[in-house]
Amino acid sequence: MFLLRKPILALSGSTAVRDAVSKAPVTRSVVDRFIPGDTTADVVKAVVALRAKGLQVTLDHLGEDTTDRVRADATVMAYLELIEALKAAGQVSGAEVS
Repeated sequence: MFLLRKPILALSGSTAVRDAVSKAPVTRSVVDRFIPGDTTADVVKAVVALRAKGLQVTLDHLGEDTTDRVRADATVMAYLELIEALKAAGQVSGAEVS
């Protein structure tokens, strides 16, 4: 897997590849199952639905290939926004960010 890490990360940064994978009929159901949407509101809506079923959730802001300060700061801000939105929706308990 180590040999594929760099090419996979390079492809994951491509908007064209992301759009093709997320919209292709063969992969759409997998994307929908694990990625609730592009916005914080989409994520909170999914958390509310899953918690209503008694499930606990863990949330990841994708971007493990962050190598510069600007992207790292943007990731921190995304997590803080998410935590505040979960708090406002009363969904902090049973939701974990990683």
